Amino acid sequence: MNIVIIGAGAMGSLLYQQLQGNHQVSFLLKPDSIQQGLPKSLSFIGLDKQTQRLPLHYVSKQQLPDADLIICALKAYQFKDAIAYIAEYLPPRCPLILQHNGMGVYQQIRPLLDSQQPIGVMLSTQAARRLNRNQIQHTGQGQWQLGNYQNLHPDLASIKALLSQLQDCQWYDEIRTMQWTKLAINCVINPLTAIHDVLNGELSQDKYNSDVEVLLQEVIGQAELRQIPLQSKTLRDVVYQVVENTAENSSSMREDIRGQRLSEIDYINGYIVKCAQQMGMSAPHNEQCVTRIKRLQPH
Repeated sequence: MNIVIIGAGAMGSLLYQQLQGNHQVSFLLKPDSIQQGLPKSLSFIGLDKQTQRLPLHYVSKQQLPDADLIICALKAYQFKDAIAYIAEYLPPRCPLILQHNGMGVYQQIRPLLDSQQPIGVMLSTQAARRLNRNQIQHTGQGQWQLGNYQNLHPDLASIKALLSQLQDCQWYDEIRTMQWTKLAINCVINPLTAIHDVLNGELSQDKYNSDVEVLLQEVIGQAELRQIPLQSKTLRDVVYQVVENTAENSSSMREDIRGQRLSEIDYINGYIVKCAQQMGMSAPHNEQCVTRIKRLQPH
């Protein structure tokens, strides 16, 4: 199967590593990638601390019509430009899988795509980090969750391949609850680790309990207004389980702040703030996180 991954960051590289054994997997060339020079291989450090050297393969957007499956693993704010860049080359029946943090991306890109394009969402509690340009480390075992946005079915050959090839990947007929659960996790772990400059595991300390609780309650309130039932205790347990499973990981938002890059705050806590505003409400604790992160990131 011919799989193209858009986005060679930590999660895109983790997908590449898990899929490349039995499929033809390539990264999409970026417009400026030739000038920058292309890495010929990737050093991948697994959870067992063993290093695997992976040869890298690339395709241009003109080669996208040959793809059987396209996975976009990007920052949420990168999607609109990326889809605009490839839209005219997308094979109309090729599944397009969106893998990102936060929510609100699908609504932004849907006008750019054919109404019949199979589109899915991929969530993950896996943890990985980029050590340098050519080195990725898998830092936390988790799950991949796959579901439908538009015309995507689990019996498609390419989707069956994902479900069988990726480590602990499951299909969800109703993905919205999983999306909101993942959003809640991100609304806690990402801003708190970035603001306090700590690894994920530090959030298990008692001094963060009240921050975790108020952020979760605001997410739960907005989810309930949209008929998404999230239980406080269950959600809290999930958050702390992810904190434990990814204890040694540095969250993507923390890494963005440390690297002086834009974060995905507008699609995470900012999404909750926007949801509240649509209801004539406020989400002050999530809004405070947005304000503090925006002070830390480049303007």
